Amino acid sequence: MSRNFLLPLLAFALSVAYAQDKGARAEAPRQEGFQEQAFVSGGDIQFDLSAGDYDFTSSPDNHLRVSWRWEDSQSSRRGLSPVVKAQINVKGRNATVTTDGPHNNIHYLVEVPKSANLVVRLSAGDLRIAEIEGNKDVQIHAGDVRIAVGDPQRYSQVDLSVKAGDLNAQPFGGSKDGLFRSFHWTGKGTYQLRVHLDAGDVNLVTSDSI
Repeated sequence: MSRNFLLPLLAFALSVAYAQDKGARAEAPRQEGFQEQAFVSGGDIQFDLSAGDYDFTSSPDNHLRVSWRWEDSQSSRRGLSPVVKAQINVKGRNATVTTDGPHNNIHYLVEVPKSANLVVRLSAGDLRIAEIEGNKDVQIHAGDVRIAVGDPQRYSQVDLSVKAGDLNAQPFGGSKDGLFRSFHWTGKGTYQLRVHLDAGDVNLVTSDSI
């Protein structure tokens, strides 16, 4: 077979292989889901969250919403298809939100009313909370936390602690790093903010957008 014939044939084979590989990547398993319940402004919400990446933001109305997106090509090759679950329960001015799903490559978007008291328990992952009026009580075993606090003068008490990591509380005039660090601040406002991490970083900012 001549060299002039082999070169076009090789080029064609490579182009087919590239197209097949690109198509395989595009067909990586993906799960998307959504849960929603009407709620009230200024209510109390308890979150019990499995590991993952979470963004909290204010909803345009008085509703609780949880949406998620999961994608993992590795699981496709192993024939795995994990189930992602989210549940919202509302009783008057109290609500509970739970999630359960794979620990990797999953992102959740949580929408709450603009005014709400949040209690968040997360096993591991990154948590970002946009500016939401109300008390916040956050505990994470391992991960990073970023919270937009708004006007610092709206707070009466801020308590931060981390066993290993950094505390950045610039809106309240302090920052620390290292092992077994804590930060405490008192003011004349109404809201309370508590954050505890076993390992990770805490970053407080005045305002932020997700």
